[in-house]
Amino acid sequence: MHRITIFIFIFLPVIGWSQTKVELHVEDQNGRFLPYADVRLDDSVFLSSDGRGVAFIELDSGSHYAEIPAFGFAKSVSFFEVDKESFRHTFVLKPLKELDELVVSGTLAEISRSKSPVAITVLTPKFFS
Repeated sequence: MHRITIFIFIFLPVIGWSQTKVELHVEDQNGRFLPYADVRLDDSVFLSSDGRGVAFIELDSGSHYAEIPAFGFAKSVSFFEVDKESFRHTFVLKPLKELDELVVSGTLAEISRSKSPVAITVLTPKFFS
């Protein structure tokens, strides 16, 4: 038991030092931040930018893949290299021209998809469980 404890105290700081503080900024073409954009790193880490369009994470040094979809903007895909104690990367997203408007509506009454004049998606309680 003592050997395991000694091993943890010796190698735990080494593992912590190999991490790099990464600051990811998400902006549009005019330099305005995009709050609450989804950030997917290396197909395994998912996070969102904060209200200022910034996401913070600690990553291992090396090459990383990032994919950032944001509503109303084209998806940004990028590779970046982390090799310092702290790292900052800015993603610039281009607006989509096809998206003019989106309407979200809800009703408490039951509605039939075939009787609706517009395309609808019905969400049942099973969807939310």
